[in-house]
Parts: sequence; structure tokens; C-alpha cells
Amino acid sequence: MKCPSYFTGAILGFALAMTAYAKPGVIDDASPAAKQRAKVYIVQMASDPIAAYEGSIPGLRQTKPVKGRKVDADSADAREYAAHLNANHDAVLSAVGGRKIYDYNVVFNGFAAVLTPDQVQAMQARGDVLKVWEDELLQPHTNSTPDFLDLTGGGDPWSKGYVGEDVVI
Repeated sequence: MKCPSYFTGAILGFALAMTAYAKPGVIDDASPAAKQRAKVYIVQMASDPIAAYEGSIPGLRQTKPVKGRKVDADSADAREYAAHLNANHDAVLSAVGGRKIYDYNVVFNGFAAVLTPDQVQAMQARGDVLKVWEDELLQPHTNSTPDFLDLTGGGDPWSKGYVGEDVVI
């Protein structure tokens, strides 16, 4: 029996999260107070992700697709550039400290890492880092809009006048 992709993704995400927090790392060397303040942050790097890279680094070919084409993140050139980006992520973490959880490199160049407040400050001071922000779980502002607009329940939407030309929802 094949598992639905959302189920497989949820299991994989949970497994990655659990192993990320179980690994020893630079955070383990921090003081107890710093360990308690360590949180997950998203770090955006200044260099282009795979979808926007135009080949400015000698030896690394362009990965940005030509107009009308989709990015091929599985191409040899994209994999090579992704390895370059991930190595840069590792170098930044090596210089500042922290524990990497995940690399992002297709449409966003950055990574998620467990960092202390001091490490966040050092990260923000770097010229190759654009932005650092705390990872947070956001909740939807509403899930009642269909009810509010009377789009749920019985009845034909055509008879209610909710479909057709010049209708914006």
C-alpha cells in the first residue's frame, strides 16, 4: 500500500526535526542560560538561489531557466550550485556557531538553524547574510470566510449569483 505524499512528508518532517534536536553541536558548548534561549531561526543569504543564478562564479554554470522554461533543480548544474550554496551555509555556521537543521537553495538561498541570541547578532553583522528571523508557527486569521460569504451549505451557487463574469471573491 502506498502512503499519501502528505503523510510521508509529515513523517519525514517529524523525523528530521527529532534528529536535528538530538544531534550534538555548537549549542551544546554554550552556557546553560544560552542553551535555554536558543531557538530556530531562518537565515537568508545574499547570493542567488538556483532559480535566479546567472552563472557569475567561474566553474559554476547558470541555473536560472531561460524565459518560458521551468527551473530544473535536478540538473547536474543545479546540484553542483546547490552543493556550493550548502558549503557556504556550512562556512557561515562554522564562523558564527549554531546547528543547521535544513538548507534551502532552489527559490530561496538560506538555511534553518538553532542559534543563540549572540549567534543571531553575529549572523546579522555578516555581509553575506541578508536577513535572520525567528522561525514561528503562524495560524490562519480565519477559516470562516466561506461561511461569512454564504458560500457553504445547500443551494446552487449559480442561483445565488456567486459565479460568473465580474465576480471577485
